[in-house]
Amino acid sequence: MADTGDRGPGAVGAGSGPLVSVVIPAYNYERYVGETVRSALGQTHPEIEVLVVDDGSTDGTGEVVRGFGDRVRYLPKENGGLGSARNYGIERARGEFLVFLDADDLLEPEAVEAMLGALRALPPDYALVACHYTAIGPGGEELSAQARGTRDAEVTYRSLLLRNRFCPVVLVRTSVVRELGMFDTSYGVGEQGSEDRDMWIRVAAGHRIHMLARRLVRKRQHEVNMSGNAGRQMASMRRTLAKARSAGVVPRWNLFFWGQVYAVYHYQGALMHKEAGDRRGAWRELLRSFASCPWPCPHRGAGLLSFFRARCFFRWLLRGIDVPNPPTTN
Repeated sequence: MADTGDRGPGAVGAGSGPLVSVVIPAYNYERYVGETVRSALGQTHPEIEVLVVDDGSTDGTGEVVRGFGDRVRYLPKENGGLGSARNYGIERARGEFLVFLDADDLLEPEAVEAMLGALRALPPDYALVACHYTAIGPGGEELSAQARGTRDAEVTYRSLLLRNRFCPVVLVRTSVVRELGMFDTSYGVGEQGSEDRDMWIRVAAGHRIHMLARRLVRKRQHEVNMSGNAGRQMASMRRTLAKARSAGVVPRWNLFFWGQVYAVYHYQGALMHKEAGDRRGAWRELLRSFASCPWPCPHRGAGLLSFFRARCFFRWLLRGIDVPNPPTTN
């Protein structure tokens, strides 16, 4: 059923702790959305409301979600892209905190409780808690565990400018997201993913961000969500960096820092071109990375291994470009 505005049994637990709204945008994810919703409803934190924003699906997504009855708030809308769908859910969320969950990913049962507990224990200038994830395949089989640090740590504004890969499943104060104008809907369908990074960068400009060492999400990888268009992904990333640079939190004239940012950008572009099977593009972007900043880049801030570009260069040179990509770290 469509949302009526009333809080159903699934929206409120036993009255213990603040309400957390889990916003799940879905577009033609009939295959996965049911399992995703069950992972949100199965949280150990009792005060949960689950909102599924059906972004104009043409498959059976709506039927699957309506099958949960009043445990889930089903919000159908016309197709407008990921940012638009999330904003639609944010506008209707009643929780003090938000969790964003893609319609094919899964929360571990203790995910909300752990992230909320961490945020409430931190000073009030912290607005967001993120976590690490485990990659799973279409059938839920574990593919790999994201490399992570051994302890919780703060993620700074500069670090978010450096790193491209950041877990999209976060817990954030609802008031902060609304004050920032929510997600930038000018990112098109082909740029999905970059609106995440843009939002976290904007949050970090005025607030602090905390990263848990725990893996609290199972992130699904399959043929639909893995784009082979490296050039389009890079254009979206470049747009996000240009937007952040124009904001002036880190001055534009700090050429050394921005050189490091674009060096990491080109390095990540090299990996994306490699994954897309474009060897020439991969080598081109790796060399552009060295041209942007010939000196070592701050690997920890970027969530990468030490001397990550040199490792990549010599691995590709000596062993061939088809070797697996190096892992990320915290």
